Parts: sequence; structure tokens; C-alpha cells
Amino acid sequence: MLSDAGYVTGAFGRWHLGHTEGRFPTDHGFDEWYGIPNSSDEAFWPDIARFRPNSNPYARPEHIMESHRGEAPRSFRIYNLVERRLIDTELAKRAIEFIGRQTKAMKPFFAFA
Repeated sequence: MLSDAGYVTGAFGRWHLGHTEGRFPTDHGFDEWYGIPNSSDEAFWPDIARFRPNSNPYARPEHIMESHRGEAPRSFRIYNLVERRLIDTELAKRAIEFIGRQTKAMKPFFAFA
């Protein structure tokens, strides 16, 4: 709906509506996305001693991901405890950069952060 009205859209942060093909923000109207596909409380931390990969289908390291409309999301890096401390700053930085790009281009935009 926003794209049809000429808006450029960006999502920055967690996306809690699915982590499989067809379920990412850029599959549902956003032009770009940077974040994690689930919330932090659902992440399996690969850098703690209790982490047991493959103990169930979801026991896998979470990844920070990015994508653009029409492209498959790509894993940017593993979302571990170090990244957990840094991600809020990175999300804010990317959202501000997005806003700056759209403002410079004089395009209407919607930023979801």
C-alpha cells in the first residue's frame, strides 16, 4: 500500500513473522530490511556452553540478515552475545542512514524500527 503511494520502505530490527522463505519483510512490502528474523529471546546463543546444535530443528545460531525487495535475504553475520550488545546501535545507524538517503533523494518514506 505504501509503495503504491510512492513511499520507499525500510524495516530495521527484529521481524517476528517468520524466518523461512517467503516470510521476510522484503517478501511483505518492505524495500529493504536489516535485522534478525526472530526476537532476541528466541535466539540460540552459539557462544554459551549450554548450546547444543541440532538438539531440535530450531537449535541453530541466529543470524543478522539483510535484504532488498526482489532478493533473497542473506546472512550478514552470526547473532551471538557480542552482537547482541551492539545490534541496537547498528539498527539505529542503519535506520538513520535510510532516512538520510530518502531525504536527500526527496522521496517520501516509511521507516519501521
